[in-house]
Amino acid sequence: MEQTRRDRAVVLRQLRRMLRSRPNDTVKLALLEQLNREEIEGLDLTLLCEFKRSASGVVEVKLQDRLKLLEMLERLSAPAEREGQTGVELFYQALEHRAEREEVHDS
Repeated sequence: MEQTRRDRAVVLRQLRRMLRSRPNDTVKLALLEQLNREEIEGLDLTLLCEFKRSASGVVEVKLQDRLKLLEMLERLSAPAEREGQTGVELFYQALEHRAEREEVHDS
């Protein structure tokens, strides 16, 4: 139970961080043709989902949907109606259940 609370705190903290994050560094990454490793490590790419650069130089960037992040934060922050579990506990249970089903199908 204690581990679940710590996991919940980590998930909620990351969601809040993503909601506060700005896409400026993602745009910087897209516009600059060459960055060294130190420059890339210093960028805040929290909202970045997908980054593609074609051989012709065309850049495609996909960012997290803030509305969906906010909805997820609300769901996970609210207490669940089932057996006093929090939304994040139910979320982890659903993930574990899905992983178990995938393991069965992969076997």
